Amino acid sequence: DVPFLRPAEFADDHTPTIPVVADAINRLAELDGREYDTTWVVYPTAALLRPADLVDAREAFGGSAAEVAMSVVESPGPIERVWRRGTDDRGRMVTPDHARTRTQDLPAAWFDAGQFYVGSTGFWLEAGHLDEAEPLLLPLPRWRAVDIDTEEDWALAERLHAAHAPTEAGRLEERWSGGFDDR
Repeated sequence: DVPFLRPAEFADDHTPTIPVVADAINRLAELDGREYDTTWVVYPTAALLRPADLVDAREAFGGSAAEVAMSVVESPGPIERVWRRGTDDRGRMVTPDHARTRTQDLPAAWFDAGQFYVGSTGFWLEAGHLDEAEPLLLPLPRWRAVDIDTEEDWALAERLHAAHAPTEAGRLEERWSGGFDDR
């Protein structure tokens, strides 16, 4: 049983996350009359996310002044050296000013891992935008941030889980013992 279904206007492949979350917050408030300070979004495609990641996120977010935080993964290479492939299959550098800059001289870049967000309920209700909020960035190991959109992504997640699960199991259980009792 679920308390409600997403309205049709928010149930397509192009609806942004923020209006969906705001709608859910409002519907839950109508159902139980409670107000929450913090709202979490954990995507169902975050198959390799660990409870310890959420515990760490709660601690980091709670100790910050940020309105919102998001899981991120370090880019495997500097974004200044990225190329786009044109319709003619020829490459064009996105930032040609750095064509001759050594990669080790460029700063690390981070991208949205597509695993989870945590933010003040006010952030979600005020239809904020992540790019305007200066979110707290919560790094995850690259191998655990597979954004599952295709069958190929799923197969990769299964392989990564099989390769890493035995080494992670013990540490994860220790970290989870605190739970989410008060937030």
